[in-house]
Amino acid sequence: MLRGGAVDEGVTNFLLGKVKALPSESKFGLHYGDLKPDLTRLKKAGAKAQLEYAVTRNWEPCDWRDWNTCWLRAKIDVALVDGVSGSIRIIDNKTGRAYPDKHAEQLEIYAAVSYAHEPAVTEIQAEMFYLDSGTRSAPAVFTDLKKTIPRLRKKWEKIVKP
Repeated sequence: MLRGGAVDEGVTNFLLGKVKALPSESKFGLHYGDLKPDLTRLKKAGAKAQLEYAVTRNWEPCDWRDWNTCWLRAKIDVALVDGVSGSIRIIDNKTGRAYPDKHAEQLEIYAAVSYAHEPAVTEIQAEMFYLDSGTRSAPAVFTDLKKTIPRLRKKWEKIVKP
C-alpha cells in the first residue's frame, strides 16, 4: 500500500505540474509502456487529479467532508472534462495485479458520482491504467446518460442497502 500511495502521489504531482517527471519505473518497479505518452497528453490538456466527489443519498453533489449528508464518496485519480465535446474521461491508476471484473464495477460508481458533479456531460469514458504492466482496461463508455445513470444509481442503491 505504501508503494501504491507513493506512485499515486507522484503521478498526481506530475499531472498537476508540481514535478517534471512521472515516478521512476526502476525505483518503483513500474512499466508505463503506452500509458506514459497518454499521461503526458492528459497533463498538457489540463486534466484534474485527485477529485474528491461526494453525493447525498439522493445523488446530489455535496462537500467531501459533509459528514451529516454525504452518502457516497469517490476519489477520481484523473479526470478530463471536454466542454466542447461534452465528455469526461476518468482514469483510475492502479498498481499491483489487474482485476478487470472487480474494477469494472468501480468505474460504474465513478461514472454515477461524476455525472452528479458534471451534469452537462453527454458521455463518460472510464478506464483503469495498470502502471505495473503498462496496460489499460477496456474503456467503459457510458452514453445516453439520462437513462444510463439512473439505472446505475438504482443498481448501487440496491447493492448497498443491506
